[in-house]
Amino acid sequence: MGNSNKKIDRIKEIIERHLQQMKKGLGVTAEEAVKWAAELKEARDTIRSIPPDLITLETEQVKKRLRKYCGPSLGSLSTEKPDGYRRFMMTQINNISSKLSREVKIEQSSRLINRYDVDMQAFQEVGVNWAQLPPSETLASFFDAEVELRSVTGHNKHENPPSRHQRGGTGLLAVNELIEYCHKSGSDFRGLGRWSWFTLQGSPTHRTRVISAYHVGTARPQGDKRVYQQQLRYIWNNGLDTTPYDLFCTDLLAQLGIWVNQGDRIILMMDANEHVLDGHFTRQLRHRLNGLDLEEISHKAWRGGQPNTHIDG
Repeated sequence: MGNSNKKIDRIKEIIERHLQQMKKGLGVTAEEAVKWAAELKEARDTIRSIPPDLITLETEQVKKRLRKYCGPSLGSLSTEKPDGYRRFMMTQINNISSKLSREVKIEQSSRLINRYDVDMQAFQEVGVNWAQLPPSETLASFFDAEVELRSVTGHNKHENPPSRHQRGGTGLLAVNELIEYCHKSGSDFRGLGRWSWFTLQGSPTHRTRVISAYHVGTARPQGDKRVYQQQLRYIWNNGLDTTPYDLFCTDLLAQLGIWVNQGDRIILMMDANEHVLDGHFTRQLRHRLNGLDLEEISHKAWRGGQPNTHIDG
C-alpha cells in the first residue's frame, strides 16, 4: 500500500506541474511536449501496476465527488426576454488566465449569454494579470462573437507577477445594444481589483451604475498569491490599521454612498463570501441608515431555504 501511495503521489506531482504551466498561460515547446508524453506513459504504466482494489476505491471517491456537482437547478428563467427588459448575469468564473481554462469557461458563458439573451455579464475572480497582456487583449476580446462587445476589468495593479495569472479580479461585459448606454467605466479606486463598474445612461435624469464585486471574506488563507495576502500586503505597505475584510466593507460602503448621493441607481452583483441576507456586510447594504437601502433579489428564488453555494456546503 505504501508503494502504491507513492506512485499516486508521483502522478499527482506530474499533473500539478502541468496545471501550473497552464495557469501561467505559458506556451509548450516541442521538447516539453516530448517530455510530457514520456511522463504520461510513465503515469499510465504506474496506474497499471496499482492493485485493482485501490483503483476501485479511488474511482468510487471520484464518482462520489462528481455527484455533488449534479444538484438540481434553483428557480427557473424563461429563455424569452420580455420587450423593454434588460438581463444581467453574474458568473464566479474562477480564473481564465490559461488558454485551456479560458476556452472552456468562455464557451460556457457564451452559451448562457445567447440562450438567455443576456445584456451584461459580471465576472468575479477573473484571475488575469492584465499588466502582462497587450492592450488589445481585453475580456471582450476573449469572446468569439458576431455582435459588438465592450468590457471593463479590475486587477491588483500594485503587484505585477511575471505571468498572466493573478488571483482575484473582477470584470463586466456589455453586449450589443446595451453598449450605446455605457457612458463611463472604472474599477476599485485603490487599484486592488475588488470591483469594476459601468454607468448606463439613456437620459440626463436617469443613470444606473452596474458593479461587479469580489469580497475577500473573513477567512485568512495562507499562500503569498492568495487574494487575502495580496490585500494584506497593500495594508502593510500603506500603514493602514485594518484588515482586508474591514477595508473592503468600509471602502465599498463609502463608494456606494457617494454614487447614491450623486443620483445613481445601483445594481450590485457580488461574490460576498458570506450569507447574502444575514452576513455582517450584506446586512449593511440593505440598511437605510447607510443611505443605501439595497434589495437582495436572489433569495426570492430559494423557495423556503437557502441553497448550498459550494459542492461541500
